[in-house]
Amino acid sequence: MKRMNTIMLACLTAGILSSGGVAFANTDYSGYTISELAAVKGKGTLQNASEQERMEFQKAWKKRLAELTPEQRQQYLTTAGSSRDPASGEQPNCQ
Repeated sequence: MKRMNTIMLACLTAGILSSGGVAFANTDYSGYTISELAAVKGKGTLQNASEQERMEFQKAWKKRLAELTPEQRQQYLTTAGSSRDPASGEQPNCQ
């Protein structure tokens, strides 16, 4: 009985520790190219991301955009007729 309690406690502890590690895992967008970032944006996965992950994406997105020519920048900012920063959470301007 004592051995069984010890095993159950060890399994419970391992489960708690392993699930806690996943909750704090964030994607490191700093190594992504502008095309890779645009693909992430296009999938819409940032809607379900944590606030910290959205901030990390926005930081990487703005850094990559700053490295582009104005023409290249416009290519990545124009989506379906609206210009917006996808990581800002702003809705497209539909007039």
